[in-house]
Amino acid sequence: MAPGTAGSVAALPLALALMQLPLWGYGATVGGLFLLGGLAAKRAESFLGRRDHPSIVIDEVVGTLVALMGLKGLPMALAFFLFRAFDTAKPFPIRKLEGIGGGMGIMLDDLLAGAYARCAVAILFALRGSA
Repeated sequence: MAPGTAGSVAALPLALALMQLPLWGYGATVGGLFLLGGLAAKRAESFLGRRDHPSIVIDEVVGTLVALMGLKGLPMALAFFLFRAFDTAKPFPIRKLEGIGGGMGIMLDDLLAGAYARCAVAILFALRGSA
């Protein structure tokens, strides 16, 4: 399993645990992980001597958590797979965010991929409900 996918799969139990919190608590936790992850990713880059080393997966964890926020069942599964697709394909402007560099650059592209996935699921299920 590729490191990014492994990081996303590792986020699933955390997402299930966070779903016990109110939505604001889930969001606050994800925000805190984003900030801490950015700091950790920056230090890991320095330690590992490589920009966005494959072993840095906190960005996938945060992106997955964003994609799954407030979802259960089929929408949750779809959001997971859409996140992986957006994270891999990096549609505009996700790829540009990688160019920022440092810990925040590592984190931002996955944060946006997670937001794309979450929005896509919301749109798909809104359209499905109105059909």
